[in-house]
Amino acid sequence: MTIITQTRDGRTRRCDACCHNAKGPKCRCVCGGRYHGKREAAREMFARDALGEGWRERKAEIEAAGGDFAAMLAAGARHAEGGGQMRLFEP
Repeated sequence: MTIITQTRDGRTRRCDACCHNAKGPKCRCVCGGRYHGKREAAREMFARDALGEGWRERKAEIEAAGGDFAAMLAAGARHAEGGGQMRLFEP
């Protein structure tokens, strides 16, 4: 799952399963090591980073309504255009 993308100078970089499942110490993606090698915990960390401490309650609400929390998070990972800003979600 790609959780962060960054576009700068026409090139897009991302943080995805290659980073999350990494075994080596060096992170070369846009997360700067935040999710590097965290495996399954990366998705939980991303949810907390994106939605705040109340993310578990939000997850329960989405799933109780029949929604797909993972899909919602994936849809929230947006490209940051232009100046190379990294964004988790569009405002």
